[in-house]
Amino acid sequence: MNGTWFEINPFLYADGSTSPPALLRDPGDQNYLSPGVRAVGLAMMSIALLTVTACFVWIIVYRNHAVVKASQPNFLLFFCAGSAITSLTILPASFDESQGLSEAALTVACISKPWLATIGHMVTYYALYAKLWRVHKVLQFTRRKVNVRQVVWPGLLLAMMAFAILCAWTATTDYGWKREEIDGGPDSIGKCTAGEMPVAPFLIPLLVLVLIPTVLTEFMAYKTTDVDAAFSESKWIFGLTLLQFQVILVGVPLMVILDDVSSDGGFIGLFLVIFSFPMSACGLIMIPKIVAVHMPSEERPSQRGATGGRVQVSGIPSSQGMDNSYNRRASNHSNRRASFTENLQGSFTHLKLDTVTEPQQNVSADVESPISSKSFSS
Repeated sequence: MNGTWFEINPFLYADGSTSPPALLRDPGDQNYLSPGVRAVGLAMMSIALLTVTACFVWIIVYRNHAVVKASQPNFLLFFCAGSAITSLTILPASFDESQGLSEAALTVACISKPWLATIGHMVTYYALYAKLWRVHKVLQFTRRKVNVRQVVWPGLLLAMMAFAILCAWTATTDYGWKREEIDGGPDSIGKCTAGEMPVAPFLIPLLVLVLIPTVLTEFMAYKTTDVDAAFSESKWIFGLTLLQFQVILVGVPLMVILDDVSSDGGFIGLFLVIFSFPMSACGLIMIPKIVAVHMPSEERPSQRGATGGRVQVSGIPSSQGMDNSYNRRASNHSNRRASFTENLQGSFTHLKLDTVTEPQQNVSADVESPISSKSFSS
C-alpha cells in the first residue's frame, strides 16, 4: 500500500520455523588426532611404563645382591621413578575435541605436559648425579660416612625452584588449548599454544634448571671414570647423554614444525622423542646390571673401588727390605682404602673385603688391598 510492504503472516522457512538457517559453509578438516596414531602412541607409552616397572621390581627383588648394593638401589629406584614420570608425558598429548573434551579440560592437559617432562627429567638425572657424587665423596676419604641426605639436598633445592616456576607459569599465563584456522580457513588445527602473554620468561629458566642436573651428571661421570663399573656407570652415562642429545637435536625441531600443520605429525614426533628417553635410560643403565647379576663375569676391572686386587707401592725395589716407616705408611694406605666399603656400610653395599695385613720385613712391596691397581708413592 502506497509503496510500503506490510507483514501479514511471518515467513516460514523449510523447517517450519521463522528463524533463518545458518549459512551453508564447508567446515573443513578439523585435523583431529587419528585413532590409529593415538593407539600407537599410547602403546609406546605402555611399553615404556612396563619396562620401567620391570626394572623397578627387579631392583627390589635383587636389592641384596652385591651388584645392586654397589649400585645404590635407593637412587636406582628414584631413577626408574623419573623415567616413568617422563613416559606419562605422552598421555595428555593424546587428547583433543574428538573425545568430547572441553577447551578447559584440554588446557589442563596442555599445562600438565611441561610439569611431567620437567619433573621426570630432573629426577632421572639427579638420581644418577647423587649416586656418583656419593661414590666420589667416599673415595676422597674426607668423611667417615656419606649419608643419602648429604647428597640429596641440592636436588631438593632445584626441584623447589622448578616447582615455583611451573606454578607461576600455570597461574599467570593463558597457555592452553586453542583451535586455529590454517591459512585463513576453512581447515583448522587444535594445539597447545601461548596467548597474549609469552611463555619465554618461564620456559628459559625452566630449561636452565633442567640442564643443571644433566651437566652435573656428566661432570661427575667424568670425575669417576677411574672407578670400578660396579659403583659407577660413567661410560654408560656418557652414551645415554649423547643419545638423548641427538634425539632432541633432530626430533624437537621436526616436532615443532609438524605441530603447526598436522596433529598426527606433531603427536608422532612427541611420542617418539618421549619414548626414547626412558627406554634409552633403562637400556644403558639397567641392562648392564641385569647382565652382571644373571651372567656374572670372572674378570675384575682394575679401577678405584674394585675389590680383591693388589696395591703396588712404588719407589721400593722388591729386592730390598722395607723399614718400619714404609710398613706403617703402606698399611695406612691400605687401611684407608679398606674403609671404602665401611663408609658405605648400611647404605648401599655390604661387600666383604679381605683383611689387610701388615707387610713383613724383607718381603715384596705388593700389599693385599681391597682396592685394585692403585699406585701410591712413598
